[in-house]
Amino acid sequence: MAGPVRSPLPDDAPAWLREDERAELVNGVLRIQALPRAEHGFAQFGISGELYHPFLRGQGGPGGWWILTDVLVAFAPTTQLRPDLAGWRR
Repeated sequence: MAGPVRSPLPDDAPAWLREDERAELVNGVLRIQALPRAEHGFAQFGISGELYHPFLRGQGGPGGWWILTDVLVAFAPTTQLRPDLAGWRR
């Protein structure tokens, strides 16, 4: 199993990011984005709710997955994105 990935985002990022912003690292470039609105959150909640029983619990589906919303994912050392919805096979 691979070791933990060290975040290339600045350690003090929370100190200089405004409360209504979030950061992603794309090909080594730090991009600041506004936080999504409530409608976006409702959509995420609905989709993750539909996936919960079949993919996480295995009820009517394969099970064995972690389904998360808005998590920072390191795709490469210079690319960290925060997808709306992400899933990992456990």
